[in-house]
Amino acid sequence: IRRMKELSHKVASGDFRPFETEGRGDELDDLAHAFNATAARLAETIRVLSDERSREATILGSMIEGVAVISARERVLYSNRAFSQILGLEGQAIEDRPLIEVVRHTRLLAVIKEALQAEKQQFSEIVVGTVRPRSFAVTATPIGAGGASGAVLVLHEISELRRLERVRQDFVANLSHEFRTPLTAIQGFAETLLGGALEDPANRRRFVEIIRDHATRLARLTE
Repeated sequence: IRRMKELSHKVASGDFRPFETEGRGDELDDLAHAFNATAARLAETIRVLSDERSREATILGSMIEGVAVISARERVLYSNRAFSQILGLEGQAIEDRPLIEVVRHTRLLAVIKEALQAEKQQFSEIVVGTVRPRSFAVTATPIGAGGASGAVLVLHEISELRRLERVRQDFVANLSHEFRTPLTAIQGFAETLLGGALEDPANRRRFVEIIRDHATRLARLTE
């Protein structure tokens, strides 16, 4: 019995080596076999859980998206390397620290608070950095049932998407400007011709040539 008591303490401390029975076939022997089977099952369960945890940590650590888990008390429970890099916290221990000490971005703090209080997934967008600003789509998802016990925060970079949007807007603005000049000229000279210049032999050919030249410019712009 003393040996089985020692084994229970070893199992509690993570030592799952089997208990050596004396093979007497009595009730204590049966209890020892049951104890060994329980310890073996515990060892296998912990091994599986450890493997899953290691796999999940590897996956989260290799993600380019910043991921953090925030408790209901607004403390950082977990964060991957990308999260630290995005917020400029590399080399700092941020786990189990108050969120307000780690995150100095007002909008990001607000999104997390909204997710925890409303118990509903929240979306937003933030810009990080001043010299080289980077844009991120923010998703804060509450976790737990019957009251949020925390939230998972994901930061996905969309800097290139925003840059392409600006390029598209600039392109449309420039193209509109380039189209406006020849269109105005074509419309103006056509109205002049219709207004009586068709009867003016000295200018009607020149006006038609100007319309043709601007139409050629429009065709070149379209191509």
